Amino acid sequence: MLVPPPNSPLPQCLVSARDKAAAPLSCEPCSAGLRCSLRELEKGQCLFFQGDSQTSVYRVQTGGLVAFLGLASGRRQVVDFSLPGDLIGFGSDRRFQFTAQAIARTELRCIPRDELKRRSMEDSRLAWILYEAAVSQLHDSYEQLLTTGQRAPEERLAAFLVAMSRRSARHGGDPAIIHLPMMRTDIADYLGLTSETISRTFTHFRTTRLIEIGSYRRVRLIEPDRLVQLASGMRLPQARLGGLLQPGHSAGERELN
Repeated sequence: MLVPPPNSPLPQCLVSARDKAAAPLSCEPCSAGLRCSLRELEKGQCLFFQGDSQTSVYRVQTGGLVAFLGLASGRRQVVDFSLPGDLIGFGSDRRFQFTAQAIARTELRCIPRDELKRRSMEDSRLAWILYEAAVSQLHDSYEQLLTTGQRAPEERLAAFLVAMSRRSARHGGDPAIIHLPMMRTDIADYLGLTSETISRTFTHFRTTRLIEIGSYRRVRLIEPDRLVQLASGMRLPQARLGGLLQPGHSAGERELN
C-alpha cells in the first residue's frame, strides 16, 4: 500500500469532487507547493491543438471538453470527453495527439507538466492519483474499442451511458444522474454513429423507461442494470425494441441536439 508522507497535503487542484469543499477555486499556489493557474474557455474555444507541445496537465473544474483527431478526409474522430474532475494531458508523449475543444463554458486548473512530474516522484499519494487516472483512461480506451468495433447502435449508447455513470460515481457524484454537456453530434462521432441514430436511440430508451431525459442535459438512469445488460450484448425483449424506429423527440431530447 502506498502511504502519503506525513504533512504532505495534495495539490488542491487534484482533490476529488468529494473533497471539493477543501479545494476552493482560486489562483493561489497549491498547498503542496504546486503552482496552478486558472484558465477559462468559452464554448467552442480550443484548449490545445493536435501537435501542440504538451507543457501542462489540466484538471477540469466545470464545463467539459471533447477530444478529437482530425482525419485527412476533413472528418473527425472523437476519442474522449473530459468532464469535471477529469485530468487531461498527462500522457507520455511530448506533443498532444488530439485537439481538445470546450463543449460548454469551461474552467480548468493548469499545472506545469515538469513540476507535476517532479512532485509525483516525491509524493507517493500524488503518484497514486496519477496512476489511478491513467488506469481509468486505459480502461475507457479498451471499452471504446469494444464499443465501436463490436456493439450494435443501442448497445453502443447503453455502454456510453454506463461509462458516464461510472465516471460520475468515480468523482463522488450520483451514478443514477448524469449530465451530458456535449451535443448529439459529439456523441455520434464518439460512438461511430449518425446523429439521427443517436436521437432515435435516445427516444427508444426514453419510451421503454430505461432513462428519463430532463432539462439542462440531465439524464436519469431508471434501469441501470438493464443498461449494463444491454451494453454487454444481452438483447432486450422484442416488444421493448419497437420504439427504436419511431420518430419524435421530447423537449429534453431536443436539448441534447
